[in-house]
Amino acid sequence: MKSLKKVGILFLLLIVGWIAIILVLSLFFRINPLDFFSHSRTNIFLNVVFFILLYGLVMSLIHFKLKNEGRGGLKGLGLSPGKYGYEKIFIGVLVFFLAFSTYSLILVLSGAASFKCPGVGKFVLGILSAILFGFLISFIEEILFRGYIFQTLMKDFSIPAALLLTNVPFALLHIFRSGSFTFKLMIFLGILTLGTVLSYLYLSSESLWMCVGAHGSLVACMYMFSTFLSINKEIYSKQPIIWGMREIPVAGVAGIALILFATIAMVIILRRARSGI
Repeated sequence: MKSLKKVGILFLLLIVGWIAIILVLSLFFRINPLDFFSHSRTNIFLNVVFFILLYGLVMSLIHFKLKNEGRGGLKGLGLSPGKYGYEKIFIGVLVFFLAFSTYSLILVLSGAASFKCPGVGKFVLGILSAILFGFLISFIEEILFRGYIFQTLMKDFSIPAALLLTNVPFALLHIFRSGSFTFKLMIFLGILTLGTVLSYLYLSSESLWMCVGAHGSLVACMYMFSTFLSINKEIYSKQPIIWGMREIPVAGVAGIALILFATIAMVIILRRARSGI
């Protein structure tokens, strides 16, 4: 089908561009391309340049593809917040933040974690960096998956099929990290759940901004997780599939439940807002 071909071409261009960025940066920084990511983890400047180029590539490709398809470029995705747009962002941020705070509190009460204060400087820097990276990552991913891919696939496929075709690749892109098969499976299930409910929120709110708010809040909270919580590994590791393998909440049953409960709360708020209650 035409929509699947469009999405396939976009993925191919992204992969080619991604490889080209790695090769160019490897040549510039005089490193082995095969060791690129090990170098980027220790070289902050290299990491920042890589993500600027990668995100610039994503936005540029989506913009020009939308232009060629007669959909007005990025403006065609309805990125203007419009009426109640800011409220939708706030709802997404608030509900996911409250859900994640509840999750953290349960960890503390169970003895699996304790709150820590890293000092004023690290406290402020931790919050600012979490917000910056959380919402930057979520904005780009929502533009790509819910903005272009999901909306494109819905033209030729049923909603369930479009949900599956959008969110399986979304989940697969997040499992390329070291760890056991069980860990990767739990990450896949958690991200698949997240992608599916974000797509459902898009359908319910008719706005990418609620998706960006919810997604960004979750990612920001996960960045802050290690900054403001000290994990008692002896207790935490006894039930890793429940709490989240390798201290990643969405790689566990509790994290997946958190996403589902937060989504239900947002849908209820949306319905009440529409009915004027």
